[in-house]
Amino acid sequence: MEASVWRDGAVHDIKITTQAPLYIAPRHDGWDCNPSYFICGGLVFVPLTAPWAKAKKLGSLLDRYRGMIKTDGQQVVMLSKILAHDANFGYHHIGSHVLQSFNGTVRPLSLCVHDKPWRLAGTLFHH
Repeated sequence: MEASVWRDGAVHDIKITTQAPLYIAPRHDGWDCNPSYFICGGLVFVPLTAPWAKAKKLGSLLDRYRGMIKTDGQQVVMLSKILAHDANFGYHHIGSHVLQSFNGTVRPLSLCVHDKPWRLAGTLFHH
């Protein structure tokens, strides 16, 4: 953006670079977050976003993860749902949990598809 400012008795044209704030839990669909998910073995993972948390009635989760991103790639990953299947019988009622680690680490969803443990038949990633 360009602007003119009055400084030291003269007009100066300056360029201003703006950037939307990057929140740990993005707040607005289509603005700072878009629906994305990762399915592996019937487990549905999503990034924590305000629209998702509000739809799941988990507003208190947003209080815990409010604030700005401090490190590049920082993202809270949620286990949104476990799809019912013989392979995970008895666990399909579990969902809406913060993923603490998977195989020892947690990575942003966009990087999970590049990790070898995730490269399984039936894996689906949408971003």
